[in-house]
Amino acid sequence: MQHFLNVGDREVKAYCFDKSAVQRYQQFFNMPQTTTVPLLMTARVWPLFSLFRPFKETAIRLVATEIETHYPLKVGEHYQVTMAVLKVQQIKSFQRYQMALSFDQADTCHCRIIQTFVSRRVS
Repeated sequence: MQHFLNVGDREVKAYCFDKSAVQRYQQFFNMPQTTTVPLLMTARVWPLFSLFRPFKETAIRLVATEIETHYPLKVGEHYQVTMAVLKVQQIKSFQRYQMALSFDQADTCHCRIIQTFVSRRVS
């Protein structure tokens, strides 16, 4: 399956972390019960974006993650979440994608996650 993503493509959604879901996550991983959202829990947001949907039915490998945290994400707070395609690059028989997910409130970036994925290019 060939993916047609272009550098600069963006998609924005509103998102709020549900209190009970965060509590279940914290309990499962024996974490203290707080109103702060564990950063790894942001992984559940990626599949909500149509930019990421082409990867749901194909084998991709996560090869790098960068996390910039400016303020903690909080339960019950509403965030404007932006997914952006930063880089698409062909390397031999592989396609490399670098994508960012930013959680913002007003004009303040709370956290930004940049992930690099690779997939085998199908001819």
